[in-house]
Amino acid sequence: MGLLDDRSVRAKIFSVLAVASVGIVAATVMTRVALDNMGATSDVLYERGVAAGLQESLVHQQEIKVRMDLMAHVAALPGDRAAWAKAITEDEAELDAATAKYNALAGNSTDLAEFTLQWGQVRDLYGKLLLPAAEAGDSAGWWEAYTKRVQPEIKQAVAELDGLEARRDAESAAQRADADSVRSSGELWTLVVLGLALLAAVALGVVVTRRIVRQLGAVSEVLLGLSRGDLTARVRVSGGDEVARMAGSLNDALDSVGSALAEIGQSAGELRTAAGRVASTSGRMAKDADSGRARTGEVAESAASVTTNVQSVASGSQEMSVAVSAIAQSAGKAVRVVEQAVTAAAGTAETVSRLGVSSSEIGAVVKAITAIAEQTNLLALNATIEAARAGDAGKGFAVVAGEVKDLAQETAKATEDISRRVEAIQADTGAAVAAIAEINGIIGEINQHQLTIASAVEEQEATTGEMNRNLAAAASGSSDISTHIAEVAAVADSVAEGAGDTRSAARDLSLLSARLNALVSRFRTE
Repeated sequence: MGLLDDRSVRAKIFSVLAVASVGIVAATVMTRVALDNMGATSDVLYERGVAAGLQESLVHQQEIKVRMDLMAHVAALPGDRAAWAKAITEDEAELDAATAKYNALAGNSTDLAEFTLQWGQVRDLYGKLLLPAAEAGDSAGWWEAYTKRVQPEIKQAVAELDGLEARRDAESAAQRADADSVRSSGELWTLVVLGLALLAAVALGVVVTRRIVRQLGAVSEVLLGLSRGDLTARVRVSGGDEVARMAGSLNDALDSVGSALAEIGQSAGELRTAAGRVASTSGRMAKDADSGRARTGEVAESAASVTTNVQSVASGSQEMSVAVSAIAQSAGKAVRVVEQAVTAAAGTAETVSRLGVSSSEIGAVVKAITAIAEQTNLLALNATIEAARAGDAGKGFAVVAGEVKDLAQETAKATEDISRRVEAIQADTGAAVAAIAEINGIIGEINQHQLTIASAVEEQEATTGEMNRNLAAAASGSSDISTHIAEVAAVADSVAEGAGDTRSAARDLSLLSARLNALVSRFRTE
């Protein structure tokens, strides 16, 4: 069995079946050979016996019909003899056909050679002697020729047929004996081969069955111990068939189950400890939930107050937004006024500048007048001198020259006064131009500040709008907070209820741990 140790159960069973099948096939082949031999013998018996015998009987029947036709031909009326002559010819043809068919079935043998030769002589004799005598109506001559010449030849021909039948019967008997011998020999060898195959199959089946049963018994013992809680037993089975692999798998399973039970026992202890921690934690959760519910109520009140304050701030923010809008409008107007002031100051500065130019031109005119007054004074002085030289004739002219001189002096004084005033105007004009320039700078700064204020007011207006939206969202959010706080309170109640359920689950875990320990203790792993 060493050859089958590592074979599968299927291969072992197939080995038994293969041995039996080989024996059956061998017996079948031998039976087939015997049957083929018997079939060949039967074919020979049929061809040489039955078929050939039928044809030989048909030959015999046809030669009798020819003889009867000859008798009828001689006894018939003259008008009927032609029909009987034709019948003789037809029966002779059928006789020849039966003879040829017999020769074909008999393998072209010479069994009917003597009969054919002898019947040819009979045919020649009755053709020469009997048929003419019958046609002539010579019955006596016909009968004499028949008895003396034709009948002896017919007897010899019939004797050849009888001898052939005797030989065929003897040959058939011998062939039947051979067939019986072949059948008996085939039956004997078939029984011998079947017997040997069955013995080999039974012997191999017993060996294979014992091995499989022994292996299954070892596995069964370990499984019985497993049913009693014994995990220490192992199956000791060699080989590589399914039973051996099953035994190895069972050993691995026992190892795995033992390890698993050990881990389950350890886990049960850890579960018991964890259940205690869960119970303690659930107690703290219940306390925290109660405290949370109380704090949630306080937070809900604070949230309501926050909501009220946020709504108040939102209302004030809206009022501030209106005020900022008014400030923005005023700032815009101030910017426009400052722009107009800048334009007016620029025009004033230009006018004062032109006034300075005009005062400068007046100064030039005053200087010209002063020069003219000085020349007039010189002319008056010269006229006075000339009038003095003229004496009395020049007195009137001297008076006029004196007046002209006085007028020139007054003109010079007036011109000096105008010149001083023009200089004062020029000085005031320069101061005015400088002041206007300073005013322009101040107005420019005011304009920049107004623009900055306007920009800031616009930003403040946008910021105020955003604040309004944010405050509105905050008011809505504070309302949502109040709603969520109410939900949190409900969750706190649920947590408190869950803490109670957790304590109950912790007790159940403790009971489960105890049951697991009890179950694990039922198995023996060492």
